[in-house]
Amino acid sequence: MIATCKTYIRDGVTTIWDHTHSELLKRIKDCTQLNEAYQRQYWKTKEKLHETPSERQFDFRSVT
Repeated sequence: MIATCKTYIRDGVTTIWDHTHSELLKRIKDCTQLNEAYQRQYWKTKEKLHETPSERQFDFRSVT
């Protein structure tokens, strides 16, 4: 998600400062809103899993 937001902010310009002020702020706001939505969903899911420990929990082990 971070890499995608960085690409989105840099898209179409050589440096981020080549964007208009309003365009740069819009893109930063879009990325911030995406992060906030992700965080809400993460905590909602984590709480649901906490309430139902018999269901499969998060598993962050790497797959080889």
